Amino acid sequence: PVTIEQHERVQTQVEAQKNMIEKINLALEKIKSGSYGVCEVCGKEIEESRISVMPLAALCLEDEKENAKRSKKI
Repeated sequence: PVTIEQHERVQTQVEAQKNMIEKINLALEKIKSGSYGVCEVCGKEIEESRISVMPLAALCLEDEKENAKRSKKI
């Protein structure tokens, strides 16, 4: 029998995979529209070094840092 903890762990993994698929699909749409690699906040080009490490990055490093600061305040 599956324990509640095991079920919750699997559910967490399923949600993480769904989230990743969503990000991949968004990146594919951006490639099609020509907006891949453009920061969703400021509209500047995302640094090539960032994209090479995080191909699904939607924010430039500066805006990602600001986003992280705001998240910590909540």
